[in-house]
Amino acid sequence: MDERIRQAVLALIAEARPATLLGIGPQPRDFYAPCLARDPRCDLTLLAAEDAPARLPQLGRFDFAFVAGALEHLPKTDAAALIARLRDLHARRLALAVGFPAARAWSHEELLAFGLTRVAASGDAALYVFDIAHYKQTPDWLNSDNWAHPELFDKYRW
Repeated sequence: MDERIRQAVLALIAEARPATLLGIGPQPRDFYAPCLARDPRCDLTLLAAEDAPARLPQLGRFDFAFVAGALEHLPKTDAAALIARLRDLHARRLALAVGFPAARAWSHEELLAFGLTRVAASGDAALYVFDIAHYKQTPDWLNSDNWAHPELFDKYRW
């Protein structure tokens, strides 16, 4: 993994300060050492890419999930199901590092379709993030000033 992507991931994890952290891919426990040193109470779970689809249903929900090196080892339909499952059920925040081999199979638009946002790119790697809190800005029209007019309740018949 590119050093710029690695630093961006570690910064995201440090910012999130997760109590539970899921790592999917070939990253060793040492990869997460700076985060674990900062917060030793953080519970780290590591899964191999091939084991993730079968093991995830038993593991529950995590505060932060990081996936790297997994898309290259799974068929595209299984990888898509893994991303969607992590995004919808198993992670409050999801970070996905896509390297060169997977980049040929996945386009930027396909990753955007999952609601992911590209936050860093370096050479042949990119980092995408999904955070439900920042997924969609609340539109201006969606407030009571624009749709509830109690002063008009007796004037018009709807």
